[in-house]
Amino acid sequence: YMGGEDLGRIQYIFSDKTGTLTQNLMEFMKCSIVGVSYGTGTTEIGRAAAMREGRKIVEEYRPPELVLEKGDNFYDSRITNGAWRQSADAAAIERFFLNLAICHTVVAKEKGGSITYQASSPDEEALVIGAKGSGFWFKKRSGTRNLHLEVDGKETIYEVLNIIEFDSTRKRMTCVVRRPDGSIVVMCKGADSVIYERLRPDAKYRDVTKGHLREFANEGLRTLVLAERELTEQEYTVWNNKHVEASKNVNDKEKLLAEVAEELEKDFHIVGTTAIEDKLQEGVPNCIKRLKDAGIQIWILTGDKVETAINIAMACNLVHMAMHLEKVTLSDPIPGNSPQEDARIKEERRKHVVDQLQAALANAKNSDELALVIDGYALEFALLEEMAQTEPTVEYHKEDKALVKYSTLPNCKAVVCCRVSPKQKAQVVALIKYKKNRITLGIGDGANDVGMILEAHIGVGISGREGAQAVMSSDFALGQFQYLQRLVLIHGRWSFQRISILILYCFYKNVNFALVTFWFNIYAAWSGRKLYDDFYSAIWNLFFTAVPIIVVAVLDKDMIYQSTLLEFPHVYSEVQSGSDFTAPVFAAWILDGIWSSLVCFFAPMLIIQPGSTQSDGVSDGIWYLSFTIFTAIHILCNLRLVLVTKTWTILTVLAFWLSVIFYFFFTLVYQELPPKKFSSNLYKMLDFSWGNGTYWASISLVLVLGLAPPMALTLFNYLFGKRVVSHEVAAFENKVAKQQARITRAMPESAWARLLPLMLEKARTEKHGSLVDVNTARKSLVMTTGEDKNGEEYLGFCYSQAPGESPEVVLCADYPQIKRIGNAAPLP
Repeated sequence: YMGGEDLGRIQYIFSDKTGTLTQNLMEFMKCSIVGVSYGTGTTEIGRAAAMREGRKIVEEYRPPELVLEKGDNFYDSRITNGAWRQSADAAAIERFFLNLAICHTVVAKEKGGSITYQASSPDEEALVIGAKGSGFWFKKRSGTRNLHLEVDGKETIYEVLNIIEFDSTRKRMTCVVRRPDGSIVVMCKGADSVIYERLRPDAKYRDVTKGHLREFANEGLRTLVLAERELTEQEYTVWNNKHVEASKNVNDKEKLLAEVAEELEKDFHIVGTTAIEDKLQEGVPNCIKRLKDAGIQIWILTGDKVETAINIAMACNLVHMAMHLEKVTLSDPIPGNSPQEDARIKEERRKHVVDQLQAALANAKNSDELALVIDGYALEFALLEEMAQTEPTVEYHKEDKALVKYSTLPNCKAVVCCRVSPKQKAQVVALIKYKKNRITLGIGDGANDVGMILEAHIGVGISGREGAQAVMSSDFALGQFQYLQRLVLIHGRWSFQRISILILYCFYKNVNFALVTFWFNIYAAWSGRKLYDDFYSAIWNLFFTAVPIIVVAVLDKDMIYQSTLLEFPHVYSEVQSGSDFTAPVFAAWILDGIWSSLVCFFAPMLIIQPGSTQSDGVSDGIWYLSFTIFTAIHILCNLRLVLVTKTWTILTVLAFWLSVIFYFFFTLVYQELPPKKFSSNLYKMLDFSWGNGTYWASISLVLVLGLAPPMALTLFNYLFGKRVVSHEVAAFENKVAKQQARITRAMPESAWARLLPLMLEKARTEKHGSLVDVNTARKSLVMTTGEDKNGEEYLGFCYSQAPGESPEVVLCADYPQIKRIGNAAPLP
């Protein structure tokens, strides 16, 4: 199932964040160690947050000569270049970076004298590179357990005894490590909500570290908490024996391993936190704005903290400062001392979520635009409220509860779900899909998005750094999120329109074709006598009428230029409502087919009158009537398709003409076949019909009567119908057409090909020197026209050297001599 027809009716888009809205190119940027924040710089998302809060951004100093490795964007004069050794917290800083350099599953590979890292996630790689940039260099693994580190030029070997890997349920990873001095330490890193549950009651820096986590989250940084605890040799031996026994169990292996891990992962001390930057992809804000303007509601489903998610939503234009932001959140759960107390706490938390949602509904009337932010803990109870059973399924209450009521309000423009699990992502999509019967699209890049992608009507996978699971599970694959606007607004619209006309026309022509036989049997005493030649009946859909509708269904579009649909995204609402394929539209086509069948049969019957004798003594037999009717149906059906064809290309014109020509050519050949070996029904029929006036009179009358109703209806809709495509849109199309015409007249293809290398070379030497990347400029090269700063019209090329750079315009006034006139934006 591809769901191409649903692509034109998308009402809700559910998007992952990391790797979907962001680049998934992680850079270690900041950290917090024993209550002290380290690192400089401000992110794009941090700037958006400062603007929202009215804060002034203070640019922190960074040496201009600073060169950092890809994946490392950390600089702090108190740590960089070994300065940490003079710090009063030197031991804690060393412990922090050792944790980064040891607690991971990264593999180091040496190639050409340099070491490269292969990691299961970009986050892990960035943390290892960040540790390397601060002097803690992970060099290699040897044997089955040894890990080699280089600190200040001295290589040290640590023995990794056990690794409990990260997964989306645990949200943490743990390593048991033997230091060179023989002591054993448990190193753990993971989400703050998970690590804080496993800290010692007297753990230091708990509150101050949580404050730093909020600061990092406000800048859109991805955070992890690092913790550790010491183990005695005896404690480790007892635990490891349990771990070995659990791993040997066949039946309940995963459950037993999880229980054993819980025994180890407790009573931690905080080592510090990391903050990694993941920048927004290029074009995401503009893409989201266009999708919103098209009437599509966008939900972000992410595992990030509330503050991070809000700032990401701000940075990508999903949420803006004028919106009323409603937060529905719960604190981390605190287990009770008994099952009864656990049940009481759970019920209190459920009521708290319901109360927050009810309050949000009450406040919704006072705001023009709303945005809802809900975290994973609150979402769990909100989903259970919507569901008819105690366990999450796709069975819902008939009446809407608070979450659905709020999220489907007309003035609710965005929903952001934070700290959600992969299972919750799929449940949220199912809630809107089944409860509100909306057409949904899910887009993500990783394995944790597969459930969401499969649950949505349309699944879109981003081909990124998280593997191919999302792409393999999706209906469509994209390289970046910004291409989603073209997929939905352009190809989704055209796809729905094309599929609609394909279905409607196929029903029309076959209703017309079949009902003529029904009318004929009124005169044949319901004997079941056939009207059409068997061979003609067999190839009616296969050859006679197939090519035109295939070409139209592939090439037809109501707007010539794709840029028009991006310039005016609101026109998407025309197909989003399904107006091209509704019950009244389908009924109209069926009635048109019935009317056409009446005309195609009774008009020739009225003129030809089978059995009558012409002046030359030849009788108008039943097969002459049959051939006349068949020809009339064929031409009428082709012309009916002509009326709804919006785009005329060489292929479209050829398809219609070749369909008619092939019909007569086939008949010309078929009528000459020997009657003894083939059917003699139409023997020499074309020769007889071609010069017969009743033949042409019948066809003419059929065309006039058959096309009159649809032509009248088309004219009525044009004059009085509601049109989404406004005069402004038509004017834009005309403007682009004129620009293209000027370009074509002034610069033929052959001249363009000759000028291209000259223009690029001129740009290289004149503007950028040796920095111009010819291949990059060539990819973004487009021809353009406009006016220069003196008001004179020019013809030129636009190219962009780098994302965000204002395109250069190179004039083409004289082919051999090229000169630049400054910066200008490329025309659509």
